[in-house]
Amino acid sequence: MKNALITGATKGIGLAIAKAFAENGINLALCSRNEPELLSVKTALLHINPNIKIVVFKADCSLRHEVLKFAAEAERELQAIQIIVNNAGLFLPGNILDEPENNLQKQLNLNLMAGYELYRYFGKKLMAARSGHIFNICSVASKKIVVNAGSYSVTKFAQLGLNNIMREEMKAHQVKV
Repeated sequence: MKNALITGATKGIGLAIAKAFAENGINLALCSRNEPELLSVKTALLHINPNIKIVVFKADCSLRHEVLKFAAEAERELQAIQIIVNNAGLFLPGNILDEPENNLQKQLNLNLMAGYELYRYFGKKLMAARSGHIFNICSVASKKIVVNAGSYSVTKFAQLGLNNIMREEMKAHQVKV
């Protein structure tokens, strides 16, 4: 049975991916900042497939130490992780010249650095296994400037760049990005 780790798993794309994985018998490690929502999602997913193992972890993925604690807990509970879905993200609207001082840093921490840290944590393990998948949920803003989303666009361009680097580093090891 395969094991997947998903950040930002209680809503939207993250939740849809978790449901699809549950339907396909994939064990799950899920994180979100909202513990009650995590527990509710776990219950719903176990109704979809009671034969999978689900680990939930309350984590703020904008904080490096919480990302690494989540990764370690997921690995401890599920052993090897074969699928990583970097879905957690933050959109703070604004023009760069008018936005609050820390807008860029907040979005970088979540939109880019969480995926970077998970890649560094699991990357060599996936290489050694010579299999796996990493999904980085980007945005239209990864390829096209979005008006009134200056810092967000910067972080999503950076995320796509990280994605492309991951792909190059992993392709010789049969890890799909």
